[in-house]
Amino acid sequence: MNQDELNFLEAEYLKDSDWDTEKTRQLAFKIGLNRIKIYKWHYDRKKQDKEQERLNNISRDLLRDE
Repeated sequence: MNQDELNFLEAEYLKDSDWDTEKTRQLAFKIGLNRIKIYKWHYDRKKQDKEQERLNNISRDLLRDE
């Protein structure tokens, strides 16, 4: 994926992070990429958000305990 494609996907993700199969198909068609690549990018991006949320919770808990 090139930077324009990544920027496009990120912008779409920030608008709405819950993508179904139809959404990934539409995005794949729009930017001319394989639906599986779009799915994988979305999967990894959601995983990154969950990890960041987990780290934020740990930090918040540590600060609260001080």
